[in-house]
Amino acid sequence: MKRLQFILIILLALLCFFCLNCSKKQPSEQVTETDEKAGAEAVTPIEDRIILQINEKQISNKDFKRFLQVQYPGLAEDPNQELPPRLMSRIFDSFVEHRIILYFSAKAQIPMHQMDFDEYLSNLKIPRESIDQAAHADAVKVQKFLYYNVYNHIEVSDKEVNEYYRKNLDEFRKKTEVLLYQILVKDRETALKIRGELKNSPQKFEELAKKQSISMEASKGGLMGYFEKGTLPKDMEDVVFSLPLNTISPVVESSYGFHIFKVTKKKRERLLYLKKVKSEIKNKLLSNKLREAYRKFLNQARESLKININYKELYFQYQPVNNNTNTIGDIGDENK
Repeated sequence: MKRLQFILIILLALLCFFCLNCSKKQPSEQVTETDEKAGAEAVTPIEDRIILQINEKQISNKDFKRFLQVQYPGLAEDPNQELPPRLMSRIFDSFVEHRIILYFSAKAQIPMHQMDFDEYLSNLKIPRESIDQAAHADAVKVQKFLYYNVYNHIEVSDKEVNEYYRKNLDEFRKKTEVLLYQILVKDRETALKIRGELKNSPQKFEELAKKQSISMEASKGGLMGYFEKGTLPKDMEDVVFSLPLNTISPVVESSYGFHIFKVTKKKRERLLYLKKVKSEIKNKLLSNKLREAYRKFLNQARESLKININYKELYFQYQPVNNNTNTIGDIGDENK
C-alpha cells in the first residue's frame, strides 16, 4: 500500500516533468472552424473550438479549462487573471499528455470505483460538493491506468540499491555538522546588550531568543537545526565552526542584522551507513524507473495514435519550448 501511495504522490509531478524538456514546432496555419447557417458564416465560440484530436476523439478549449481548474486550482481561481503564455503553454503540454493517457484508459475500460474516488478526494482535502466530479474522475482514471499498465511491474531490488550505494559513496559522505541556535536583532547595541546578559547567564539563550529575536525560528528558542560545513556564509561559518559547545559567540553582522550564535552539538565528518540511506536510495531509483517507463509509454503512444494539435485555436498564444527535441504535441499528423 505504501508503494502505491508513493507512486501516486509523484505521479502528478511525472506528468509535468517531460513536457518541460520538450519542443514544439511552429504552428501551421489553421482555418477557423465555422458553421454555415442561412447563407451566412457563423464563427464557432472559442470555448468550443477544437484544439486537439486524438484519433477520432475531439477535445476543445472547454476541456482544457476544466483540466486547468482540476490540476492547477490555485492558478484558475480568478477567471479574469491572465496567466503568462509560457506558463499556459507548459500546462497545455501536460494536458496533451493527460488526454493521451485518458484515451488509452477509455480504450482499456479502466473502472473507477467509489473507493478510488473517495481516496483521491481525501488526499486532495477538498469538499466533494465544490468540484467538477467528471473531470476529477478522469484524473483518477489516468492514475489507475498508469499504475496498472505502466508502473505496476516496476521494482527496485536490494542488489540495485547496494550497487548504487557502492558506486556513489561520495553522495553519502557528510561533512562536519553543528546544531545551531541564533538570536537575531536589528542593531548592534541591542545585540551587545543581549550578549552581555548571556555571558553571565548562558542558560537564558532560548528564553531571550523567544523574547527578542526577530528571526523565523525565534518561537523555537532560536533553534535553526543542523548545518553542514560549507553551507553558511564564510563570516558566520568561521565563527560557528570554531565555537566550543554551549558557548556564546561574538556578535556577527550580516545583511539581515546582528547575530548571536550558540552551538550545542557537533557531528564529525562521516560516511552514512547503507541501512540509514537505503530507503532514500530505493525511492530515488524507483522515481528514475517510473520516469523512464512514462517516457517509453508516451513514445509508443505517439507512434500508435493520430494526434493533431490546432495551436491557432487555443484561447491564449502558445509558446513552444526552444530546443530541438521532437515530442508529442508536434502539429499535424504524428504518424506521417
